[in-house]
Amino acid sequence: FDVAVNDSVVLDDLDIWAESGHDGVCKKVVYATVKGGILKIHFPEVKAGQGLISGIAIASVEANLQPTLFPASNWNWEKAGKEVMEKTPKELLPEDKNARISVAYEAEAATLKGKFRKKEHRKQTGVFFEKGKGNSIEWNVSTGLAQVYALRFKYMNTTGKPMPVLMKFIDSKGVVLKEDILTFPETPDKWKMMSTTTGTFINAGHYKVLLSAENMEGLAFDALDIQ
Repeated sequence: FDVAVNDSVVLDDLDIWAESGHDGVCKKVVYATVKGGILKIHFPEVKAGQGLISGIAIASVEANLQPTLFPASNWNWEKAGKEVMEKTPKELLPEDKNARISVAYEAEAATLKGKFRKKEHRKQTGVFFEKGKGNSIEWNVSTGLAQVYALRFKYMNTTGKPMPVLMKFIDSKGVVLKEDILTFPETPDKWKMMSTTTGTFINAGHYKVLLSAENMEGLAFDALDIQ
């Protein structure tokens, strides 16, 4: 299942079994900015059974910030055991005729600014940004149906800390349809996925997806998938 914070997918296709096995502990840390006093957490896509969350801990970078205390809930294991949702076998479900097609746009074919290198890592050729100013990568993309589209960035962050990057989704007339700060968590020597969406329905046509920052040293991109 996917986990989204403030409408941006921060964990794409989280598979607890693959991560931790049977009865294993799976802990994920993500970063978000609270806007208007609201931190929204939801699960936009669940592919097997139901999303499974044992606990959510929220910490602030402001050491003196005091959390709001809420009364205890009436949740208990006995009640939860009676509300188990089981996955319906695939053969009992109707044929899915609305399968979503994903289109990949390679980073090395995008428009690039700043200092960078194109090289192969783990059998994937990507764009690796180096120390410099005014780094950016811009993909020209096309859509065929009026839909809300998922934007999935295959990236690597070797800086050892999360890196915020400005993302703009721009139509063919130069109008910015969505502008957001995406924070790419560190990924020691591995390609990972960072997801967001177009936010609203967009028409069929041509668009630009722009990622930019004053300095993206240590950040690399392999591709942008649109689905």
